Amino acid sequence: MLGAASRLWEMLDWQKFHLIAGGRTEPRRRGAVQSNEWRCNGSVENHVARPCRAADPPSSGSRRAEARRQARRHDPTGTCSVSHFFRCFAFRFTFLALDSVHLPAGAPGNAFRGAFGHILRRIACVPGCRGARACETRQQCAYARLFEPIALGGPSGLRNAPRPFVIRASALNGRTYDPGEFFSINVHVFDLHEPVLPYLERAFEQLAQEGIGAERGRAQLRDISEEKVSIPLEAPPSEGTQELSLRFVTPTELKSNGHVLRDAPFKAVLARARDRVAGLGALYGDGPLIMDFRGMGERAAGVRTVSSTLRWESVQRTSSRTGQEHSIGGFVGEVRYYGPVSEFLPILQAASWTGIGRHTVWGNGAFDVTVL
Repeated sequence: MLGAASRLWEMLDWQKFHLIAGGRTEPRRRGAVQSNEWRCNGSVENHVARPCRAADPPSSGSRRAEARRQARRHDPTGTCSVSHFFRCFAFRFTFLALDSVHLPAGAPGNAFRGAFGHILRRIACVPGCRGARACETRQQCAYARLFEPIALGGPSGLRNAPRPFVIRASALNGRTYDPGEFFSINVHVFDLHEPVLPYLERAFEQLAQEGIGAERGRAQLRDISEEKVSIPLEAPPSEGTQELSLRFVTPTELKSNGHVLRDAPFKAVLARARDRVAGLGALYGDGPLIMDFRGMGERAAGVRTVSSTLRWESVQRTSSRTGQEHSIGGFVGEVRYYGPVSEFLPILQAASWTGIGRHTVWGNGAFDVTVL
């Protein structure tokens, strides 16, 4: 399967690329194919890109060299990478309840994630597949790419590549939907090299037919909408000190020096956000970020916490495969910071789409960013 999107980035002047945040495209009709249309200069243009096999992605070395060349061209000082953008597809799947559909409190995303993986494997894997890691066509397999990705030439420290998607379903937390009611989930996909929407549509359609949640309430997939997100990872001009609010809307578990944090010091939050965005970009996006990571961390230490309403939320999930219980809890609530935050805003805005910390695939680690 050939993917035009993998070469799309080379053909555009990304200096002109605008962030699309909050606006959505027209809802897709059922059976629609994922589009490679992106908004440039305020309009949507069709781009015919040279196809590239997903089995032959650019090497990390070539991507790194190109990133550095572009960074030097736009920013000779090398303090930031204006050639880099965080990009993802944000899909919204809307269902109509046919039976009573109950989503468990604490982990509504888990009710979708497990069944979604099983069904996607059934419909995407070739007959007789011995497993995703041994599959000779894994680069073209939607299941292998989404659920069992392998880090080849990615950032150091990643034993296994992070899954290139997250499910956001916190609005359904503990809710019950009666027959005839609508409900929606969001899925953010960070692997842009091959279209996955047809597989997502088939998988969620089948999942709805087989039933959602522990009681297996049946539903019908009624609508799909798509948003294409692009955030320039360039620090804006400094505006001195500012007050910033981060509202953690789903349980967030962060670690620092091997210990689980019960609060959210800005330096730790920024480090996890930076690593998350950089890791996904290196594996699935433009390549490694050209950025002063150490200096950024030192400057982040100058941002202090002025108020916090964080509380710890304990959540357990039961593995459908082993039957064992696992903790997927974390802190939720709002933290306000004060200090020179301007240069960190692009990374934080990008990380608000990816989540930070553990269990982001199920929707954990989601937060909102507000400059006060």
